[in-house]
Formats: sequence, C-alpha cells, structure tokens
Amino acid sequence: MEGNKLLDEACRTYKIPAEHVFSHRVYPETDEVCIVTRGGKKFRHKKGEKAKFQLTHVQITGELPEDEKGTVWHKKLNQRISLGGLGRLLKRHSK
Repeated sequence: MEGNKLLDEACRTYKIPAEHVFSHRVYPETDEVCIVTRGGKKFRHKKGEKAKFQLTHVQITGELPEDEKGTVWHKKLNQRISLGGLGRLLKRHSK
C-alpha cells in the first residue's frame, strides 16, 4: 500500500495523470519509485522530494504535437520536414 502512496505523490509532483504511467517499480528500502511514462521518459522520485525537472506533453503522453503529425524524418537534413516541404525538395532535386 505504501508503494501506491509513493506513486501518487510522484504523479502529483510531476503533474502526470495516472493513465499515462506506463510502468513503475517501488523500492521500499530507499523510499523511491522509478516511473516510465507513455512518452518514454524514465525517472526516479524519492519520498518528499521536489520536482527536479518539468515534463513536456510529449514526454508524458507520447503524442506528437499537431504541427509534427504531418511531418517525416529527413535523413540528409537530419530533421523533421513537412510533407509539403518534402514534395518541394523532391521537385527541386529532380530537375
């Protein structure tokens, strides 16, 4: 039961809704919990500790922002590029 209290405290501290916790493990001997969010962020929280960092929406939920949903990864540019931009790039290089 103590583990659930520690998990709840960590979720309140880092402002994570419980449905976005992918996995967790409680270490009762050190009063610590290790949490993995649906966004893939893994961190540890000790009992009574303040938040060390702020999590982004992507780190918590794993959902991409609206502007990045229509993008693809361009290996040569090493960045995300919109599908429209990719089309323009391909036209330019095909000439």
